[in-house]
Amino acid sequence: MKITNREVQPIVTPGGSAGTRLALENVSAGYGHVEVLRDISLHVAAGEIVALLGRNGAGKSTTLATIAGLIAPRAGRVILNGEVRTDSTARRVHSGLAYVVEERGVLLGLTAAQNLRLGRGSIEDALSYFPEIEPHLGRTAGLLSGGQQQMLAVARALASNPDVLLIDELSLGLAPMFVQRLLESLRRARDEGVAILLVEQHAQTALNVADRAYVLAQGQVVLTGTAEHLLSDFNRVESAYLGVS
Repeated sequence: MKITNREVQPIVTPGGSAGTRLALENVSAGYGHVEVLRDISLHVAAGEIVALLGRNGAGKSTTLATIAGLIAPRAGRVILNGEVRTDSTARRVHSGLAYVVEERGVLLGLTAAQNLRLGRGSIEDALSYFPEIEPHLGRTAGLLSGGQQQMLAVARALASNPDVLLIDELSLGLAPMFVQRLLESLRRARDEGVAILLVEQHAQTALNVADRAYVLAQGQVVLTGTAEHLLSDFNRVESAYLGVS
């Protein structure tokens, strides 16, 4: 049976606070005549990792694209650092937003160093998160492994010292050793005060690094709670993940 909003009973639903860096308030969005998101509300505080979970087509990537300004909401508000934003992606990036897209966003024909120079931070700051990139700075990004490319993309984003970091499918297709290093970088960024919204295909992986999570089904939030509580009742997460009860 499909879960509806009226059936949602969050395990924990913390309210926003003065430390909130990112918030969506009753946002609906989509493509053309197709509505993908329906009345989405969520928030992420400074120094917090929040996971956004759900099956393919649930609306996770659309949520990130709406926050980044790639899609204009049909209703509701996108709020970054306490300000309602209706401006361009470039302006949001300039004011403290970083976005690692699902395809990793590296330019395969450029070297690793050139890719890092495209960001708003220094190569030295990027290497402080992933020193293992340094021997490959002169290599074309297309010759790097998928894990190295993802480290490059995350390093470039974190080097910009963002207030808010959006990551779409962090571990997609990657070996566990790379996933572990990427998660370590997110923990460090959280400790440094970054607000992180993480889309991750593996729910348990996400919940093991996140502080809280939202589960989407058919463009709506159907479950939310602290990672600790959601892990302790994971059957409920799986049911919400699949959009059944």
